[in-house]
Amino acid sequence: MDTTIRSKSQDPTSETGIRQKGSHGTEAAANRIRPELNIEKWAGLWSPSHSPTTAKVRTLEREYTAKDGTRLRAKVEIGFSHLGGLTTEDQKTYYALVKQWELSGRSPTQIFFSIRGLARMLHKKWGTNVIDATTASLRRLRATPITWENAYFDTGKRETLEQIDMLNILSELKIVRRKVDGRVTKEAGYFRFNDFTLTNLLNRHTKPVIFETILGFRTDLAQLLYTHLDLIMADKRIYERRTRELCSDLGLRGSEYSRVYERKRVFSKAIAELRGVTLTSGVVAMIEIEKTKDDADYKLTVKKGNCQAVSPDEPRLMGETKARPIAAENSAALEVCNHFHKVFHGIGNKQPQSKEIAQATTLVAQYGFACAKYVVDFAHTAAAETKYKPQTFGGILQYAARAASAYGDLCRREQAAAKLRAETKAKRDFEALTADLAEKRRVQAEARLQALSPVDYQNLRTKVRTELLHSPWLNESSPVFQRVLHRGMITEILREMGE
Repeated sequence: MDTTIRSKSQDPTSETGIRQKGSHGTEAAANRIRPELNIEKWAGLWSPSHSPTTAKVRTLEREYTAKDGTRLRAKVEIGFSHLGGLTTEDQKTYYALVKQWELSGRSPTQIFFSIRGLARMLHKKWGTNVIDATTASLRRLRATPITWENAYFDTGKRETLEQIDMLNILSELKIVRRKVDGRVTKEAGYFRFNDFTLTNLLNRHTKPVIFETILGFRTDLAQLLYTHLDLIMADKRIYERRTRELCSDLGLRGSEYSRVYERKRVFSKAIAELRGVTLTSGVVAMIEIEKTKDDADYKLTVKKGNCQAVSPDEPRLMGETKARPIAAENSAALEVCNHFHKVFHGIGNKQPQSKEIAQATTLVAQYGFACAKYVVDFAHTAAAETKYKPQTFGGILQYAARAASAYGDLCRREQAAAKLRAETKAKRDFEALTADLAEKRRVQAEARLQALSPVDYQNLRTKVRTELLHSPWLNESSPVFQRVLHRGMITEILREMGE
């Protein structure tokens, strides 16, 4: 990769104060990933996958004020390859790779994966079309060059780089397949993010994204709008933007975005999908499009509300009067309290005191549900050693810090063991597949060798024999010479076959 870097001390990333303002339901929390922040800031990197326009170089620009007060222009140029340009489908694939990277232990080295596993993450049915589409998406992430000017914050240098030339999201990609009768029966591979992205990911220069929400959008514009709103409204309650400027922010071009009434039509479809959708910092409480006062354009208005952790199928806003089930955090606190009374007193389904619920809620909020239950078990063992018998939930809070530390150690050991098992299996599968392919190619080469005409066979034999006789350690009288000669002829044929 040809990468040129010139550094500046200015940092335009005033947006880096992206905050995760609490959990909005156990399902949303479980589905959160943390992709790299520079890429998230430029939603226009991804063009609509169903756009009829041909791939071409696209340029995104915006101005910002540096720390010293000077105005600078940030620019990102997105190239393309023979596979096309980056699309919203590639954005989903990129998120799936981030999730795979996180599940694999956030390794700085290559991450093993399979196309089938990615398809399962993306909720795609397995088949030839999915294999081809996912492979093409991966190749675009590997091949598409992106140039950043005054736009890429590098946590390694703690500054915005003046320019990075020809940066690809993936710096390494390897896919190996085995086919039987034209059908893929086994495949494996590995990938690695580019060094800049990987450094920022490891240094937590990231932004939370609810992966399953991204996968649920039917229209490309809804997906792009959601990505943009999720970032821009992290610290805002209300957002307003003219559709012309918004299209520029998102890098949207084409007839459906250049004409006013066409913009209203496509934005209205996307808005229908975005109403009530959960953001990482709240929920889209209101989203509307209306004519501007000068009648020259339409304006998008979005209001964010606080999302209460209720059933994932019924997201609601704080302040609603309609009766609803116990909030998820209260339900978790109730379960932790009941677990305490069952472990310490042998009483199940007890109605805890309100003070106990409040204490358990704080414990769950601080350490998480699983760790809070572990605190109870840890306290039961530790209390027995001193013959201490707490009667209420508050009596075990003194053990919380020690229990959380022990729980963290336990989780790290389990994650390390799971990672080792996954890596060992992936390497074993990859090596077996590579060996199978090598054997298949060797058999094909043997068949080609046998099919050569006597003249071609003799010419090949003479060529390989001459090369072998230049070796000081081998001569025709050696008992292994004929075997080495045969292997050399096979190697020559493999080279002609493209090996």
